[in-house]
Amino acid sequence: MNRENGKLDHFNEYRIDFDNPYEGMFLKTAKRRMFTINHTKKIYYTFAETDMLFQDRTKNDYGDPLPILMGYGRVTEPGEWLGDVIGVSDQRPEGYSLIKEICMKW
Repeated sequence: MNRENGKLDHFNEYRIDFDNPYEGMFLKTAKRRMFTINHTKKIYYTFAETDMLFQDRTKNDYGDPLPILMGYGRVTEPGEWLGDVIGVSDQRPEGYSLIKEICMKW
Protein backbone atom coordinates (compact mmCIF):
# COMPACT_ATOMS: atom_id res chain seq x y z
CA MET A 1 0.00 0.00 0.00
CA ASN A 2 1.37 3.38 -0.94
CA ARG A 3 1.54 5.45 2.24
CA GLU A 4 0.94 8.72 0.42
CA ASN A 5 -2.15 7.95 -1.65
CA GLY A 6 -3.50 4.74 -0.05
CA LYS A 7 -3.48 2.88 -3.39
CA LEU A 8 -1.95 -0.50 -4.10
CA ASP A 9 1.44 -0.13 -5.77
CA HIS A 10 1.98 -2.24 -8.88
CA PHE A 11 5.12 -3.78 -7.36
CA ASN A 12 3.34 -4.65 -4.10
CA GLU A 13 0.70 -7.01 -5.45
CA TYR A 14 1.23 -9.35 -2.47
CA ARG A 15 0.35 -6.56 -0.01
CA ILE A 16 3.57 -6.71 1.97
CA ASP A 17 3.46 -4.50 5.05
CA PHE A 18 6.67 -2.50 4.67
CA ASP A 19 6.60 -1.66 8.39
CA ASN A 20 6.60 -5.40 9.22
CA PRO A 21 7.90 -7.12 6.07
CA TYR A 22 8.66 -10.44 7.77
CA GLU A 23 5.12 -10.96 9.01
CA GLY A 24 2.28 -12.48 7.06
CA MET A 25 2.51 -14.80 4.09
CA PHE A 26 6.25 -15.31 4.32
CA LEU A 27 6.05 -16.87 7.77
CA LYS A 28 3.94 -19.90 7.03
CA THR A 29 4.30 -22.95 9.21
CA ALA A 30 3.91 -26.29 7.54
CA LYS A 31 3.53 -29.79 8.86
CA ARG A 32 6.11 -32.26 7.66
CA ARG A 33 4.50 -35.54 6.69
CA MET A 34 6.01 -38.85 7.76
CA PHE A 35 6.02 -40.60 4.37
CA THR A 36 6.80 -39.39 0.85
CA ILE A 37 5.04 -41.73 -1.57
CA ASN A 38 5.48 -42.49 -5.25
CA HIS A 39 2.07 -43.85 -6.22
CA THR A 40 3.18 -44.62 -9.78
CA LYS A 41 6.00 -46.94 -8.68
CA LYS A 42 4.28 -48.02 -5.41
CA ILE A 43 7.30 -47.10 -3.29
CA TYR A 44 7.89 -44.65 -0.44
CA TYR A 45 10.56 -43.26 1.85
CA THR A 46 10.65 -41.90 5.35
CA PHE A 47 13.42 -40.01 7.12
CA ALA A 48 12.99 -42.35 10.10
CA GLU A 49 13.85 -45.52 8.14
CA THR A 50 15.45 -44.58 4.81
CA ASP A 51 19.17 -43.82 4.65
CA MET A 52 19.92 -40.73 2.56
CA LEU A 53 23.38 -41.08 1.00
CA PHE A 54 25.72 -38.85 -0.96
CA GLN A 55 27.26 -40.19 -4.18
CA ASP A 56 30.29 -41.43 -2.22
CA ARG A 57 27.84 -43.43 -0.02
CA THR A 58 28.41 -41.32 3.11
CA LYS A 59 25.29 -40.52 5.10
CA ASN A 60 23.43 -37.29 4.42
CA ASP A 61 21.62 -36.21 7.59
CA TYR A 62 20.05 -33.01 6.30
CA GLY A 63 19.09 -33.34 2.63
CA ASP A 64 15.66 -34.12 1.25
CA PRO A 65 15.98 -36.28 -1.88
CA LEU A 66 12.66 -35.21 -3.42
CA PRO A 67 14.07 -32.30 -5.49
CA ILE A 68 16.66 -34.69 -6.94
CA LEU A 69 14.14 -37.49 -7.53
CA MET A 70 11.88 -34.97 -9.30
CA GLY A 71 14.79 -33.16 -11.00
CA TYR A 72 14.20 -31.38 -14.25
CA GLY A 73 15.89 -28.52 -16.03
CA ARG A 74 19.19 -27.27 -17.33
CA VAL A 75 21.15 -27.81 -14.12
CA THR A 76 20.22 -31.40 -13.36
CA GLU A 77 19.54 -34.70 -15.02
CA PRO A 78 15.90 -35.82 -15.20
CA GLY A 79 14.94 -37.38 -11.88
CA GLU A 80 13.78 -40.96 -11.47
CA TRP A 81 10.38 -39.74 -10.24
CA LEU A 82 9.83 -37.06 -12.86
CA GLY A 83 6.28 -37.39 -14.20
CA ASP A 84 5.16 -39.81 -11.47
CA VAL A 85 2.24 -39.25 -9.09
CA ILE A 86 3.74 -38.18 -5.75
CA GLY A 87 2.00 -37.75 -2.40
CA VAL A 88 2.68 -37.44 1.31
CA SER A 89 0.99 -39.07 4.27
CA ASP A 90 1.29 -39.78 7.97
CA GLN A 91 0.06 -43.32 7.31
CA ARG A 92 2.30 -46.06 5.89
CA PRO A 93 0.87 -46.92 2.46
CA GLU A 94 -0.40 -50.50 2.27
CA GLY A 95 1.01 -52.64 -0.53
CA TYR A 96 3.90 -50.23 -1.20
CA SER A 97 7.62 -50.97 -0.68
CA LEU A 98 9.86 -48.99 1.64
CA ILE A 99 13.00 -47.61 -0.02
CA LYS A 100 15.86 -48.61 2.31
CA GLU A 101 18.37 -46.08 0.92
CA ILE A 102 18.46 -43.27 -1.58
CA CYS A 103 21.73 -42.17 -3.19
CA MET A 104 21.40 -38.46 -3.93
CA LYS A 105 23.12 -37.97 -7.28
CA TRP A 106 23.40 -34.46 -8.72
